[in-house]
Amino acid sequence: MLKNELTLHNAGHFLEAICAQPDPAACVDKIIASKSGLLTLQQAVRCKLSPQVFNGQASDLTFLQAPDLQIIHGGTYLNDVVTKIIQPPIFWDVFRAAFLNQHLTEKAQLSLGWLLLQLCCLSTDASIQYRHHPDMSIILNSLSSSASLPIKSIA
Repeated sequence: MLKNELTLHNAGHFLEAICAQPDPAACVDKIIASKSGLLTLQQAVRCKLSPQVFNGQASDLTFLQAPDLQIIHGGTYLNDVVTKIIQPPIFWDVFRAAFLNQHLTEKAQLSLGWLLLQLCCLSTDASIQYRHHPDMSIILNSLSSSASLPIKSIA
C-alpha cells in the first residue's frame, strides 16, 4: 500500500494519490486488503486538521462517493472505510467544528454532509452518537438552507 512510512510531509500526497485513482472500487479494495491500508488512510486523514486541509485534500475524499462503493458487499466496504476515518472521532470532531464555524468551502461542506449521511446510515448502535449529537439540528439546518442544490439534497 505505502512503500514509505507516512509522515506529516507525505500524508497529503498519499491522499492525493488515492483520490487520483481511476477506479474507486479497486482502490478501496486495495486499501482494505492491505495489512496497514485502513490504518494508513486513517493516519493520513488525521495528519493535519485545519480548514485549509478540509477545504483541500480532505474534501477530495469525494472519491468515496462513487455509487458502486455503496453496493459492494452490501455497503460493508464503504462502511469499513468511513468507520476507520471517524473512529475515534479525532477527524470528525475538528471537521464538524470547522463546518459549524463556517470555515468550509462548498466542496468541503458537501463532503461533510455526505460523510454525516454515511455515519447516520451505519448500524443503529454505530450511528446513534451521530443521529443524536447536540449539533445535528444545527448541521442539518445549515445544510438544508444552503444555496447549493447538491448540499441541500444531502440534508
